[in-house]
Amino acid sequence: MGFGKSLTATEAINRLKDNDPSFTKCDLGNNAVRSAAPHVVWWPAHSAHDGVSVRRVQVIQMKASELLPQLGAALSSNSVCTELNLAGCNIDDHTIEGLTQALQVNSSLTSLSLEANKINNDGAIQIARALKANRSLLVLNLMSQKGTRFGDMTLGEFTVSHPPCTRRPWLGPP
Repeated sequence: MGFGKSLTATEAINRLKDNDPSFTKCDLGNNAVRSAAPHVVWWPAHSAHDGVSVRRVQVIQMKASELLPQLGAALSSNSVCTELNLAGCNIDDHTIEGLTQALQVNSSLTSLSLEANKINNDGAIQIARALKANRSLLVLNLMSQKGTRFGDMTLGEFTVSHPPCTRRPWLGPP
C-alpha cells in the first residue's frame, strides 16, 4: 500500500494505533495534520444571488496541538509503520513533544520527514534527545524550517551527544 494519502489524519492515527500490517507508510504531510478530519457544516445563506440560494460551508479543523499527542501515542505502540511524512504541518517546538516521546520507544520507524515546519532550536534539541534511545530511525528530514536556522548548540546535540547519528551503516566505520 502507498502512503495512505486519501485518509484523514484521524483515520491514519487509528490505523497506526491498530498496528495495521498493511500500513507501513503514513503520509500526513502538507497540512494534513493542521486540517485533519474536518467537520463540514452546511447552512443556507440568508441571501440569494440571481434567485439561486447560496450555501456556505464552515470547516472546523483540528490543530496540530490536538493531533500530535494522539499520533505520538499511536506511534509508541506501533511496530509496523516504517515511513512517516509530517512535512508542512505547522509543527513547532510546543507541539513536537508527543512525537519525541514516541521516538524514544518506537523501533519500527526508519524514515521521518518534518520538512517545512516551524521547529526551532528547542524542538530540534528535543528530537535529538529522543533519538538517544532510538536505534531504528535512519532518515530524519528537518530541512526548510520556517524562520529558523539551527545553531551550533542544536547541531552539537545531534552529533556529539548522539554518536549513533554519525555511525550509520552507509557512513562506514567510525
